[in-house]
Amino acid sequence: TTQGRAITVTDYASLISENVPGAQSVNIWGGEQNDPPEFGKIFISIKPYTGYVLTDTEKQRLIKEVLQPRGIVTATHEFVDPLYTYLNFDVRVKYIADSTNRTSNALSTLVNQAVIDHIDQNLEKFDSSFYMSELQEDIKNIDGAIRSVIIVLSLQKRLSIPVGSLYSGTVKFPAPLHPGEIKSNYFAHVNTAGTYSAQLRDVPDTNPPEYMGTGTLKIYDIISNNILVENVGIVNYATGKLTINGLLVSGYIGASTDIRITCDTQEAGRDVVPTYNEILVLDDTAADATSNLANGIRVEMQALTNKDR
Repeated sequence: TTQGRAITVTDYASLISENVPGAQSVNIWGGEQNDPPEFGKIFISIKPYTGYVLTDTEKQRLIKEVLQPRGIVTATHEFVDPLYTYLNFDVRVKYIADSTNRTSNALSTLVNQAVIDHIDQNLEKFDSSFYMSELQEDIKNIDGAIRSVIIVLSLQKRLSIPVGSLYSGTVKFPAPLHPGEIKSNYFAHVNTAGTYSAQLRDVPDTNPPEYMGTGTLKIYDIISNNILVENVGIVNYATGKLTINGLLVSGYIGASTDIRITCDTQEAGRDVVPTYNEILVLDDTAADATSNLANGIRVEMQALTNKDR
């Protein structure tokens, strides 16, 4: 610090942590690093222990009572709410049954817990990336009988859309997306012909699909599989960016209270590096067939014999 003022990113992080006891994780970056750049600004993102974002009242208090008196005089301070990306795991494990005294169910339980522990210990805070090989190693270390660990990673974004309203905006995933694999949970959609149980899906713009290409977002009737809306946006598979225009949610189905958009990652997206204000967390979804929600962790065990070594 200079004359008691925060100058560096570390200074700002310490200042915030001192004045926000409920801050679990803090990230600071200069406007020149922002996308797009906004020179003369300092951006602050805080993940509280309770809830997902700070209240507007708390943000204003910090600006007036902490940042303006003790921050860089010429800078404008701006809070940016954390963005959350939920990680969904389909784990397939092969093991030599004769080489362990653990049952398949016991191993499955340990694998499930290993995923939870890995996320707890390595993610759920700013500047924390997910590396597939590290999780695979954690799972292999559970038991010497485990011979193979294959993990299919899906990413999920959540949108809180009021019933009866149209949503337009961008949704940015932190990894390249697999064409033809974008799907939402089920929701109600009303048009002049009636009320439908609907789902948002992507259709690649080329055949065969191009991993560096684009796709169109459409709304489908889940009963007939007919298209209800031909175009509610576009997706760039390489950048993971969805641009949504006029998504109508007429109601929620089953246990759903928001729109959850899930997609498998491309091979290049097995490691996930978040942006400045993005946090990777475990998908805590509980299975609900009515709304097409799956468990955030699914484990499949395959027992092998010694001759399969």
